[in-house]
Amino acid sequence: MEAVIRSWRWVVTVGLGLVVLSVGLPSAAHKLQAKRSVFFETVGASDLHVLIHLEIPHGKTAAALSLSFDLDRSGRLDASEEARLSKHLAERAQDALVLSVNGRPTQLTEARSEMKRGAKGGLELMLYGKLNIRAEAVLIGLESKSTAEAAEVVLLAGPRPVRKSFGRVQSDGSFRAELRAGSRIHFELGPS
Repeated sequence: MEAVIRSWRWVVTVGLGLVVLSVGLPSAAHKLQAKRSVFFETVGASDLHVLIHLEIPHGKTAAALSLSFDLDRSGRLDASEEARLSKHLAERAQDALVLSVNGRPTQLTEARSEMKRGAKGGLELMLYGKLNIRAEAVLIGLESKSTAEAAEVVLLAGPRPVRKSFGRVQSDGSFRAELRAGSRIHFELGPS
């Protein structure tokens, strides 16, 4: 009898996870109120480092999402299942974000990600990458194609001054702005 109850619990948990995935993680994450932040930092004359942080708070949905990647039904994710979940979240972190340099869409180079679990069972993903930018003034843009999700955008103070921005530039040269769903922000970095 106890084995039957455990089997049904597993079926219900995996079923919930499949429902989350069947509606698509982007739309499910909106309902989850996934938090996304994008950090920029100039390094040297021609590199702009980018960090995208995605957080799915602890709770039944984060647990169901994890279990939906548990293909062998062990109740835990093995290394390959964990890698698939991490890859899925990395794709989700970039979903609906369009980066541009001087008005032209671009991709992160040297991108890598790291996933960790919070103390209370939430999921966090950090996606690191780089944009190669010229030494002269350059306009960086970030657009959200999402219809429901906002993101916090932070430019950390660095060696290149911010000449113009969407958002208030702080005295140390950094700025913060909210990228609302369906909107875009931009900032111009001065020459190095």
